[in-house]
Amino acid sequence: MADGSLLLVWCEYYADRPSHVTRDPTEIETGFGDEAPCRISAKMSKDGAHTWGPRFTLQANRWRHNAKHPNLIRLPDGEILFTFTAWESEQYRNVFLRRSTDECESWTEPEMVSEPGWYCNNHDRALTLSTGRILLPAHGVVGGGPYLGRDSKLCSWVWYSEDGFRTWTKGAEVTVPGRGAHEPTIVERSDSSLLCFLRTTTTRIQAWSCGTSTQCSKDRVAR
Repeated sequence: MADGSLLLVWCEYYADRPSHVTRDPTEIETGFGDEAPCRISAKMSKDGAHTWGPRFTLQANRWRHNAKHPNLIRLPDGEILFTFTAWESEQYRNVFLRRSTDECESWTEPEMVSEPGWYCNNHDRALTLSTGRILLPAHGVVGGGPYLGRDSKLCSWVWYSEDGFRTWTKGAEVTVPGRGAHEPTIVERSDSSLLCFLRTTTTRIQAWSCGTSTQCSKDRVAR
């Protein structure tokens, strides 16, 4: 933070009904999946992570299932961007953006980054490139949904912005055989090329950018 404090942010699952507390966690029928209730919580440290202050809610769950997968980016002017995924139903799981100009004390109302459909970004995936371009890797159901579990075909892409996500563009979609490609992670290498890791049902795909920072072509497959 601007005063040297650290802000720790995480996904916090919780129980919102008696059956969630009394369930047998070893039973598949009563166990939780990705749709379990979740909010985004945070703590502050003013001594370099030696001690932490009380937990507080950074993003409450306003949706039927959950709010999770936080990403934080500080812009050159000091503004903080906060993105997360909110899951309403099998038809709607969307990525939202909020902004703070007062060190996370207050936020703008959530603005949808994705078009309405079934989309997701994972936590701590957003990054600022050496050029200043911001990337937000994401994945979703091919065609936008609905989500049909193991019968869904998934694809990955990046949203990218040159102006602090005042505006943004969706890059090309990437998919592979099987259930497709999802949960992308991207890093910038010392030569400014990008290395992308994708989760699949068959392999772990490594891909590198074509120099545009918007599209990735397959480099090699690690089995």
